Amino acid sequence: MRKWRNRQTRKAQNLVPFWGGGSTPPFRTIRNMKNYYKNNINLRYSLSICLFIFITIPLFFQIDNVNTAVYYLKIDNEIKDSLYLYLNKSFDYLIDLKKQKNSKIYLIVEFDTPGGALAPTFNIVKLFDKLNDEGIITIAYINTKALSAGAIISLSCKRLYMISGSNIGSAAPILMGPFGLMPLGEYKEKIISAIRSLMVSRAQKYNRPAVILEAMVDDSFEIYKVTFDDGRSQYLKEYEITNAEQEGKNIIRKNIVKPKNILLNLTDKQALDYEVAQGIASSIEQILELESIKKKSTEIIELKKGIEDYFIELLDTPIVASIIGMIGLGALFAFFKTGSITILIVAITCLSFTPLVKFIIGLSGPVALYLILLGVVLVLLEIFVIPGTTIVGILGILSIIVGIAMNFGTITPPEIPKITGFNNAVIKYTTLTLVGSLLIFFIVIKLIYSIPFVSAIVLQGGLQEKAIDTNVLTKVSIGMEGFAITECKPIGLADFNGNIVECEAVGEFVKRNKKIEIINIAGNKIYVREKNA
Repeated sequence: MRKWRNRQTRKAQNLVPFWGGGSTPPFRTIRNMKNYYKNNINLRYSLSICLFIFITIPLFFQIDNVNTAVYYLKIDNEIKDSLYLYLNKSFDYLIDLKKQKNSKIYLIVEFDTPGGALAPTFNIVKLFDKLNDEGIITIAYINTKALSAGAIISLSCKRLYMISGSNIGSAAPILMGPFGLMPLGEYKEKIISAIRSLMVSRAQKYNRPAVILEAMVDDSFEIYKVTFDDGRSQYLKEYEITNAEQEGKNIIRKNIVKPKNILLNLTDKQALDYEVAQGIASSIEQILELESIKKKSTEIIELKKGIEDYFIELLDTPIVASIIGMIGLGALFAFFKTGSITILIVAITCLSFTPLVKFIIGLSGPVALYLILLGVVLVLLEIFVIPGTTIVGILGILSIIVGIAMNFGTITPPEIPKITGFNNAVIKYTTLTLVGSLLIFFIVIKLIYSIPFVSAIVLQGGLQEKAIDTNVLTKVSIGMEGFAITECKPIGLADFNGNIVECEAVGEFVKRNKKIEIINIAGNKIYVREKNA
């Protein structure tokens, strides 16, 4: 009986609530609750375990989001507009990734570039500043060289490493003409001032000595490394040393770093000594080690160029754009001789292709495209609507030439000063180069058309490149009838009473052996149309 009662008591105890029994809790007040929590060790353990799990579980889920990611890309060519587009796309991807995963992202940019154009350089610097402001750590890795525009861009990275034997600097602007380097003349100081301000902002933003970076752009001053009596060292210009002495500062040592009239170009060791670079590294893996990034748990992901990037880079090459433009002009010239609609389509496509693509992707404005299309329209008006006026055709050709010349331009950022004389010099030499190329092109076309085989292909063996004999012109008159020896598309050969002349069809093209009549004679040009039966 006693055993049965003990068993029932234990069952009852198992059904007792955790507050010790009864249908109501023992703590009707806050004081009772505190006392019960203090005296009940099991309850304390249970609440502590729940609190621990509540705090630590989110941390486990967040481990994947705080992993370190290292991305890599290479700048090993000239600084051009196509590079800006590629970097803009890649940097937008990294910024979106940073926001989505909240991870720590490094970007290592390997440099081996001689420099490039000034306008895309300013735009690319803005991209790097935006990337750094978003919390992505940019690291420049100078492999061989980063000169001129390459130096400016590499110094826009938060940290900088150099391979042994590499160099950085020589960022003064130059103007390339058709026969090599050209002097900047009176506009030199305005351009240098804009670049110098940019370099100073690089120094202030990324904690580098401003005077050292200025000396890469401006060669008009000397730089000294000055040591004061308190042990501090600074890089100062001559006037800054004078000001320091007047303020009563005691200089115990003064060593020249850069003489006057020489641009500063730093080796890897000099860049490290002058506090421009953070270190010397032989590989990207060594950079990770110097940055205390665990190599085993870190994957280096290369931001590769796509097919569209290579295509844009190809179009951004001046020689390729020139070749496409010359093919367009050649097709337009062939259209004058043959009247083939297919050749006309090829001409319009080649002439408008490069400016159209550059306008779509944002590398240039629409003016170049409009000028080229206007020129084509004027030339077509000269041929089909108002033949013999000449001036309309000349205006059309000039409009096409100016459009092609403008196609080599780019959208200039506002930081670059608008220097009218400097821009005029660029336009003048670009135009001279283009006109010279066109003259050579038309001479080659003339020579090609003088080949009998080519001439036969163009006008079925009938039309030869020669001037009209004035004696023949006296034997023909307006209203005279004859027949076409070759197809007139719109130019061809015709027979008027045994006189073979070169003529140009007005309106519709004329097929071979069709009857024609002369409707106008202007100079040495004879205009005809098909004679209706």
